[in-house]
Amino acid sequence: MTDPQKPWLERTLLTITVLCALVLLVKCGRQLWVDPPYDFQVYWNIGRMFSGGDTDVYGWSAGRNEWIYLYPPFFAVLCLPLSWFDLSTAYRIWTLFQIPLGAATLVGLWRLCAADSRRTKTFVAFAAIVPLMMAYYRNIEWGQVNLLTLCLTVWGLNAIARARESRGGVWLAAAIHVKIMPVALLPVLLVQRRFKAALATFVALLVFTLVPALALLSTHGTSAFGQSVDMHTEYVSALVTPQTTGRDSAVLAGDTPANFAPSQVLKRANGALGAPLPEKAAAWLGALVALAMFGAVCVFAWKWHDPLRATTALGLALVAALLGQVTLWSHHLVLMAIALSAYAMLVQRGQAVPWVLWLSSGALFCLFGVIQSERVEAFEWLRASGVPTMAIVGAWGLLTYGTFAAEPEPAKADAPEPENPHADSTA
Repeated sequence: MTDPQKPWLERTLLTITVLCALVLLVKCGRQLWVDPPYDFQVYWNIGRMFSGGDTDVYGWSAGRNEWIYLYPPFFAVLCLPLSWFDLSTAYRIWTLFQIPLGAATLVGLWRLCAADSRRTKTFVAFAAIVPLMMAYYRNIEWGQVNLLTLCLTVWGLNAIARARESRGGVWLAAAIHVKIMPVALLPVLLVQRRFKAALATFVALLVFTLVPALALLSTHGTSAFGQSVDMHTEYVSALVTPQTTGRDSAVLAGDTPANFAPSQVLKRANGALGAPLPEKAAAWLGALVALAMFGAVCVFAWKWHDPLRATTALGLALVAALLGQVTLWSHHLVLMAIALSAYAMLVQRGQAVPWVLWLSSGALFCLFGVIQSERVEAFEWLRASGVPTMAIVGAWGLLTYGTFAAEPEPAKADAPEPENPHADSTA
């Protein structure tokens, strides 16, 4: 077993992490001189529509069989400032914004994992950045919003870990209203008996549904509130429902080998055997796999009570929820940083086996990241065969085993709350 306290290991991890961070910084610089990608054009156009009072944000794009906007109405309000600039300038601002956003996310992960020394910060930074480098790379390349979602989620969990449930609920609700996936954390918070945090998040979710109405008051008057309700209803029926009931993934532009969702891998594999699997059957099979993973995490979250493992459980539940979608793109995987970072901290404290971190990181970097290179023709077959999906599921399984393999210590009902939320974590 590799000793995580060895100085040479810390220096090696720091070097690798810095190199990966530099690659991402260079990518940001290069993106300043390319045409804005389609994903970002959607944000910019939605901002322009919303600023003019046009609420038909879930209409079909002209000549394309996909939705032009796949996010909650709240995010359309956040896109308003982008419309103040021309498309190219707005995209450059958005790209440069990823740099402080990434820094804020890393600081939030350090605080969430109570990484207060150079060694622990190095381990957490390595786990958060290196295995998922390609996810960040694609997030930058496509002008995506997942890093913002991760940042809001991390700071929400950080506040909850410090018993600031109201503040944490606001952060989490904002993350959910940017991209729906963090809503999967609510059942886990309930299982972990963090009822105040779950309630605060739910209340904040309701409050944030009013934000689009407030933004439309100047153009729609009091009817803006009805317009906001209609938009949220359309969002659920047009976009959330297909993700959970198995409508044709082509509606969500997901019928492609770049879609790593287990349901689509099953569909492609069955098609290769000459017996095409119906879309709905594939979606339900993929959902059952994800539900089993999510349920396992909830069981462990119920049994374990130390804060650091509770954080790992939340991160693992988020990954399981991602796998249950009918569309899973590479940039979605930035959300796996929570589970990897928390596990790295467990390793540093001697509460988890290091080889799980190295093996899962290597699998994600190589089998999820490297094979996404379009310069090697053989990689295309590996992607279509679901190798990246197997790497994600395998890493999830390794992290779950490494986190919860030991017998849990019973919760102490009368134990005083520590000042540092991870100070008395025990295996």
